[in-house]
Amino acid sequence: MRSGMPRGQTIDERRDQMAALYSSFSEIAVNNPQGWNDKPFSAEFIRDHSAKNSMLAFPYTKLHNSSWNIDQASALLLCSVAEAERLGVPREKWVFPQVFTEANHMINLTAREELHRCPGAELAGQAAFKAADMKPQDLDFLELYTCFPIAQDVYAAEAGIPRSLDRSFTGAMPFAGGPFNSFVLHATGQLADHIRSKPNSRGMVTTVSGVLTKQGFAIWGAEPGPNGYQFIDVTEEVARQVQRRDVVPDYSGEAKVAGYTVMYERKQPKRGIVIVDLPDHKRSIACTENAADMDMMETEEICGRKVEMQDGAFRFAS
Repeated sequence: MRSGMPRGQTIDERRDQMAALYSSFSEIAVNNPQGWNDKPFSAEFIRDHSAKNSMLAFPYTKLHNSSWNIDQASALLLCSVAEAERLGVPREKWVFPQVFTEANHMINLTAREELHRCPGAELAGQAAFKAADMKPQDLDFLELYTCFPIAQDVYAAEAGIPRSLDRSFTGAMPFAGGPFNSFVLHATGQLADHIRSKPNSRGMVTTVSGVLTKQGFAIWGAEPGPNGYQFIDVTEEVARQVQRRDVVPDYSGEAKVAGYTVMYERKQPKRGIVIVDLPDHKRSIACTENAADMDMMETEEICGRKVEMQDGAFRFAS
């Protein structure tokens, strides 16, 4: 969904950026023996709607999204240091959980004050780095949850992760696989192998639940955390800080577009959907099946545009 994110990017610039990133993910997956995909995809192929890469919800094609029809499995086995010593596990094979943080304050997408923000990721991410006495730049390995492009992008922005850091060592969910949140187990298992290959290293795996509804960060290392293992739940802090808008189910009158997408069905645009800001600071949602309007939604930035709403439908104000 387009959400008027303050990037100064055009629609085409944003689509090009996403496609280039996901093309690089596909190349990583080719070299990942645990991944399911062994074919790299060009940015052009990922970006554009085609018979073999259909548009799902503009601007996301199939290859921007996770694939849940994957036959994969993973498991984590954890034990105490004493048990590892008793079993004779070599010291260089040990991997320690250092910090886990999470936020579980759930707000419906339409009701969020800022559609492009995820305060839970900001607070949980910052809490994780603080507890581990590190900065994002100190990470040796990073896997941002990649169910769809905005998830990894928002997490990086909120947690202060610079673009210079690689965002995946697996090849990401569309290419490395891992249905639903099972991907976190797959990524964590592979992170353990990476940490074992580099002395004194640390890595992070993040997780998302729902439509950026719940947030989680996990830091693992070759050594115990500097402050011991820590679990931090920032849910109450998020609830205190996050603002919520009332959502009006039936609204008629003028409104302003806050975010939008075009949904596809049988490889054709089926319905344009807008989330709108109302004059009284409330929110609502409306749809259109007008072909010309849906075409405009894919070629022009309509965030901030005025629309007329009636009976759950909208048209652009003249």
